[in-house]
Amino acid sequence: MTAAEVITYTQTVGVVEVRDGDGALVKVLEPTADVVQVVSPDLIGPRGPEGPVGPEGPEGPQGPPAPIFEQVFSSASSVWTIVHNLDAFPVVSLFDLYGFAISGDVTMPDRNTVVVTFEVPFAGTARLKA
Repeated sequence: MTAAEVITYTQTVGVVEVRDGDGALVKVLEPTADVVQVVSPDLIGPRGPEGPVGPEGPEGPQGPPAPIFEQVFSSASSVWTIVHNLDAFPVVSLFDLYGFAISGDVTMPDRNTVVVTFEVPFAGTARLKA
């Protein structure tokens, strides 16, 4: 077979048949990880114009609520160490005993521990949301 002869590719269920210009079977390619798609560059035309944007789809269902971990520190301390086992770096909210938001220096040495350091000792609650 010369380079001028026509080769055709026919994809049937599970195999690709390669035939010469006379229709004689040259080779059968069975799908493997190495044979993904047979493409002839001369059969690919220019890309057509892009179609209109379709309507927006409906809102998907709400996912499950994020896990929340809460720890109460009933004695005033300037360092709160919280082992939460959420396996995440959570959002940390801090509250005094009266429920007012307070702030401290928050560090996370790993995915399951939060350490909060205050300038003055506080008693209160740490709420962690993964």
